[in-house]
Formats: sequence, C-alpha cells, structure tokens
Amino acid sequence: MMIRSKVLTILTRIVIFALFLTRASLVSSANMDEYAASQKGLEIIGNITHSQAFENKNVVLLKNTQTNQTFAKTVGSALILDESYTIVAVSKDYIELQSTHRRMRLYKYGFAPVAAKPKIQERKVPTSISGSYKEDGFERDEGNIKITEEYRKKMLEKDLPKILMQAAAEAKVDANGNVLGFALYDIEKDSIYAKAGLSDGDVIKSINGEELNSAQGAIKLLNSLKAANGMNIIVERGGASLPLNLDVK
Repeated sequence: MMIRSKVLTILTRIVIFALFLTRASLVSSANMDEYAASQKGLEIIGNITHSQAFENKNVVLLKNTQTNQTFAKTVGSALILDESYTIVAVSKDYIELQSTHRRMRLYKYGFAPVAAKPKIQERKVPTSISGSYKEDGFERDEGNIKITEEYRKKMLEKDLPKILMQAAAEAKVDANGNVLGFALYDIEKDSIYAKAGLSDGDVIKSINGEELNSAQGAIKLLNSLKAANGMNIIVERGGASLPLNLDVK
C-alpha cells in the first residue's frame, strides 16, 4: 500500500497545483536592460526557487543598501526603484522586473549576460531500480519489494500523515493537457519513497496495468487495491519504463 499513500499525496495536492500553475513570460534579452543589483541600490541576499510549474511562488530576499532595510518579495510583487516595477521572475542568479516602459534584470553577483544553456551530455538511461534496503517488515532488492501485513497496517493507520509530507508531487501532462502520470519531487532522504528506490523526477505511470491518467481514475484504482497482496508499478525515469513490484506477505 506504499503506492496508495504516494498517490494520495498527489491527489491531495493536485488541486493546489492547478490553482497556482503559471508560466513566466518570455522576452528577448535584446529588449532587456541588465544591471548588478547594487547599481540600483539593492543587494540580493538569497532566494527560494521552485520547479518550472511553480515559478510564481519563487521568493527573493532583498536589502536596501541605503537604509539597510531587508524585505522579501515574490513574483507579482511591486518594487519601487526609479519607477514602479513588478517582479515577473525570480531566478537563483537574478530577478526580472517589468514597468510600463521597460524590462530589466538585476543580477546577484554583478552584471552577467544571459548565458546559452549548456548542452546536456547524453547519459545512459537506467534499466532498473538499483540498490537495496532492509528493515523490520520491509525489504527491497532493486525493483522487488516485500512488506509484511503489519508494516502495511502501520503505514496506513499510524504513519500516513507523515508519509503524506515526505514528497511533493504534480501531474505530468502533455501539450493537450492529458495526464500522463504523476511525478515526485523533493523526496526526503529516509522516506518510504526513498526506501522504495524512487528518485526526484520519477513518474508513476501505471499500477497493475491501469494507467494513472486522471485523479478520478487514481481514486478508483486505489479503492480496488486496498486489500491487494501484490502490485506491479511502472515508473518512468529518464525516458525508460522501470518495473517496481510489491508483495505483501
């Protein structure tokens, strides 16, 4: 029932994800002024950035170098400099501002022109879930997991609230908005997800041959699996489909 808990995590958060899903607007760097933040009387102390789907929730911590005032701003916040600006993007290296007349970027570590994206080196796609893990009631050898009935009961009746917070999740959709599965992110090191061999970015595609292509379908599937003693889960990682098998003893 580990997967039951995982998909429940997804279902409880998918509505929130849909509400906040936005895309940052794209502009050519040729139409944008670029400065070190210090040139505008600011210091970028730090920031919190999220995945692309949640860029509108990125936060930047700023300091006014003249008054020493420190304050936090999110995407969409107003910022007064030589005129009134709106923060339209927060990156790990810069913040992007838009006013009525101009658009500009303020860089954290001095002026740095926008660099071309590095070419991603082709890497070997894994063909299995590797490694192993063992504790009382739980044992995994690569993609094969065995748990006891007592372990499953403890997860569902005692540990469920904690399990629901051990990873973030979002629906993976195609260009037409069709759900292709559910992706996991921010998996905690000692969580049940990590013990199962799952990694950030893994997409749960199907359980026992049933595709997870909608929230309604996932709920129906979970109800049918409550008493199941075996599951076959297909996980997509790096373009490869990896099997994860679960047996309850």
